[in-house]
Amino acid sequence: PQTTDVKILDNALQKSAVHYPGSGLPGLNNTLIFGHSTGFKVVINKAYQVFNNIKNVKPGTLIYVKTQSQIHIYRAREVKRVSKYTSWIQFESKTPMLTLATCDSFGKASDRWVLEADYVGVK
Repeated sequence: PQTTDVKILDNALQKSAVHYPGSGLPGLNNTLIFGHSTGFKVVINKAYQVFNNIKNVKPGTLIYVKTQSQIHIYRAREVKRVSKYTSWIQFESKTPMLTLATCDSFGKASDRWVLEADYVGVK
């Protein structure tokens, strides 16, 4: 989506993870991609499970972000649980990076898991 309208973003999340409008593009500033996660084992819409295992990602794990023209590679630096009351993610960054974010419990306005990764390059 090209808007930060909550209804439009919620609709997009029904299909996949979403690049947050206004955050950096892959390889530039801080690229924020957010998506659903759930602890439910049986889910009809697989988009609700896109970031199910984010909390288990180990530092050093490579993450690939595919755009229309390239595959950008990032290396996970840190995964942390962040309070829903904590200020939101800063998009400006001295070096390119990736932030992945998801709620810690499906269907609630709750804390979230945030993964930060450093840019490695393109494949």
